[in-house]
Amino acid sequence: AYAVVLLLVYAVLLDHLGYILTTFLVMFGLFYDPARRRFGLALAAASLSAVLTYVVFEMWLHSQLPRGIFP
Repeated sequence: AYAVVLLLVYAVLLDHLGYILTTFLVMFGLFYDPARRRFGLALAAASLSAVLTYVVFEMWLHSQLPRGIFP
């Protein structure tokens, strides 16, 4: 249920906040485990996944991604 809610939030916020920020927030929500308390690892994994997917889709495949709050 948690992942479904995150995906719905992702779909709603994608146009408003932009691809990189929304992907980072959702990935952080998926990677962070409160029981293990590995904040830094979740932060690094979310950052890496957002940047790598941006590079693949925007720069390599030349597809348009929502800009959101970033010009």
